[in-house]
Amino acid sequence: MNPATFLQQCYKDLGHELLERRLTLPDGRVVTIDQTKAIDPTQVPRRWNLEGMVAGEVFSRRDGDNTTFHIVANDERGNPKACVQVTGLFHETDGLIEGPQTGRYIGFTQNGQRGRLVFMGTNGLKLEVDGPLMPMPIGPEITDETPLDEDTLSGFNRHLLPRYNDLVHGTRLDCRETFRAFCARIAQTHGTVGKLKQELGIH
Repeated sequence: MNPATFLQQCYKDLGHELLERRLTLPDGRVVTIDQTKAIDPTQVPRRWNLEGMVAGEVFSRRDGDNTTFHIVANDERGNPKACVQVTGLFHETDGLIEGPQTGRYIGFTQNGQRGRLVFMGTNGLKLEVDGPLMPMPIGPEITDETPLDEDTLSGFNRHLLPRYNDLVHGTRLDCRETFRAFCARIAQTHGTVGKLKQELGIH
């Protein structure tokens, strides 16, 4: 993909192309873009005020105690009147951060904070932001020795859900077992984060 045109794609295509891309945050953390929502120009509220912004610029919006993270994108005519909301980020230690927590996780704390994405080819994307950020703390550091519990396992949902679905649809699992019960069984079987990562092939 040409670095000069990646962020100039139509909002629908950009939303798709962003998935599974590495994103380097201003504080050096590296996350993977896990979920996006393409927002049609007719669905962009006037109060978001995209006038004067160009495709690839980013902005934040308050959502209760959290903050959402949006990328300005071109519409079908090549005008920057649409946007893509990043609704899910995955961090190897912190797990999956979803919904309005995504912006707060990055460090956005108020409406209208701005920045830009830089496409770096095979190295993914880099986020540059104007002004200071206050990244949201996620909790104690998780190591390979950390015992598996419900909270810790939630960070592995993107790996566990496909296995659960495969087992259910493959009739190799009692279909009455809920995903929560499945996770409890996984925790009991593997015990620690390190053993689960080994089973899942995560390095």
